[in-house]
Amino acid sequence: MQYRWVVRSSIILAILIILPSYCYSKDESSERIANLKKACINATTNGMRLEIGRNKVWLKNNKDEKSKDEFKKRITQLEAEIIKYKNINLKDYKIPPKKEMEAWFEGKCTENAILYFDGLSRSGPWYHITGISGNNYNAIKPKTKYHMVFYLVFPREYAWMESFYIYLDQFKP
Repeated sequence: MQYRWVVRSSIILAILIILPSYCYSKDESSERIANLKKACINATTNGMRLEIGRNKVWLKNNKDEKSKDEFKKRITQLEAEIIKYKNINLKDYKIPPKKEMEAWFEGKCTENAILYFDGLSRSGPWYHITGISGNNYNAIKPKTKYHMVFYLVFPREYAWMESFYIYLDQFKP
């Protein structure tokens, strides 16, 4: 009888010790996912805004009316997409594909800076940063290799080459 009481007490004590930490890490994980989604959405809309700017330059410099109509249509589509993403419910947003690699920035890390890595060719793939964890671009030193974790938030129009706007989530030298 005494033995059963000790076993039951030990089990209850173990549950009381483990359960709060499990709940905390679950809440922390949910908060982490929500914050990641918000950051990716913000980086996505930043990428769309950059694409609108690029399309406006192409529109201005193009003489062909058919091409001008395509640029105008693309600008309108991107503006509508920005509104959609600004109003999206976090539950409906899917976290985009993640990549991990050793990489660096040649110059100062700023919005739209290109991420460099071993194996990058003139054909890409090209990754342009549109968001960074903590919104602190100055945390990245130029020409310093980091182990980076980033998300491909929005495809960048660049002929036939693979090109994306990215959200840089983690970086360690």
